[in-house]
Amino acid sequence: MFEGPICWVLLILVALGLLIWGISSIIRSVKRRKRRLTDLENRNRELSATIDRQRRQLVSKLAEIKELRSNMEKLKMEIEQRERLVADEKFRMGKMMEQREEEIKQMMEEEKKEISERRSRMKVTIEQKEAEINRKQEEVQRIIEESKRGMPWLGEVFADYFYLQDLRRADYLENKSHPAPRAAEEIRDIANKRREAEKRWRRAKYLLRYWQSILPHLFDFEGETIDEMIATTLNLPEEEEIEEGVDPAVFWQGEAVKEELSHQERLQRALDNWRRRPHKSRWQIGRDYERYVAWWYWEKGYKVLPSGVLYREEDLGRDVIAQKGKEVHIVQCKCWARWRTIYEKHIAQLYGTTMMYRVEQERKQRPQNLELFQKKLKVKSVFMTTTELSPVAHRFAEVLGVEVIENFKLEDYPLVKCNVNRQTGEKIYHLPFDQQYDRTKVERERGETYVWTIKEAEDLGFRRAFRWHGERGRLESRPD
Repeated sequence: MFEGPICWVLLILVALGLLIWGISSIIRSVKRRKRRLTDLENRNRELSATIDRQRRQLVSKLAEIKELRSNMEKLKMEIEQRERLVADEKFRMGKMMEQREEEIKQMMEEEKKEISERRSRMKVTIEQKEAEINRKQEEVQRIIEESKRGMPWLGEVFADYFYLQDLRRADYLENKSHPAPRAAEEIRDIANKRREAEKRWRRAKYLLRYWQSILPHLFDFEGETIDEMIATTLNLPEEEEIEEGVDPAVFWQGEAVKEELSHQERLQRALDNWRRRPHKSRWQIGRDYERYVAWWYWEKGYKVLPSGVLYREEDLGRDVIAQKGKEVHIVQCKCWARWRTIYEKHIAQLYGTTMMYRVEQERKQRPQNLELFQKKLKVKSVFMTTTELSPVAHRFAEVLGVEVIENFKLEDYPLVKCNVNRQTGEKIYHLPFDQQYDRTKVERERGETYVWTIKEAEDLGFRRAFRWHGERGRLESRPD
């Protein structure tokens, strides 16, 4: 089978191939092991470097620890040294305090002696001052007597002063480089007339101030016409001019009387006209402001009594009385122009009437409940105004505990009062021009409220206190 040369050649080639494959396998294995050995050597070098680095860091840390131990020893020694210093300083301060106490005692003795000497000197000085005061009182008494007659003496002093000024101008005109004798003579003539006019003006001015000091409410008429002052003094608002038994809404309907409008539309037109009326007296402005403040408190959950609108000059300065639980606010309202100023007398009046209210409420209580009442009742004074207080008034308010709300403007708010009759349970709404409007209380717990329009009130089931009837094309009204 293997006798031919070709077969032998093939066998030799196969053997050589196997030998070459074996050698190449050995070579590849050697290369792999060489690469692995190289990797191991590299890894060994890295580990050696890491160990060296860690060794150096460890040596450094040991050095730091050694240094910290050394510092701690130094700090310990320093603390001990400072403790000894503190103890020495404490002992020294104790000695100094004892010495200081002795010095203070000596100083107090010396001060007592000096005070005694000063008292004796002051006694002599006081006697001298009393004599001087008695002399000055006589002069003051003279001024007082003059002031009772409109201060003519002071008026003459001012008049003489201006008279002398005018005479000086006249002398200058006569003696200047280019004299003006005619002008000087005219100034002298004017000076005499001015002197007399100045006297009269000063007397009138001081007399007016004197009466205003006696009657402070005269200031309230500043800026009003004669008709407005008469209306304010007599307290005659437009609502009181309406005939008894006639719905005042007729007065405010205007051209709506001639138009074919529904009952609801007529009333809404009257309410809108009243709200937009262009001219108001000072009393009406103050009343509207008090009503707005009353609504503002009602909106915050208070029970409100508009005392100022109801009792007018007898309100004792309590424009609004608002109560929530045991807290009572006595509110005074001033709807004044921005140029006007609230002075301390207004704050003092509010504080006084608040104290009077408290005393009145305490007297109403039975003696056995008085102490409990005093503990629970919290009466507070609140001053609300559209303008600002003077600095002195601010100090008064701070000292007396009066809360002040400045620049509190009169804003638009719902005017229709929805009320439930206490006897019959009838639901009636009142408009701001009704005579009973301010006497009508609005209590949430009874289902009463404020609304903006007639429709809102009627949708809630409330009706008008007057019913409307047409007769011969004219609109009349009668009370229910």
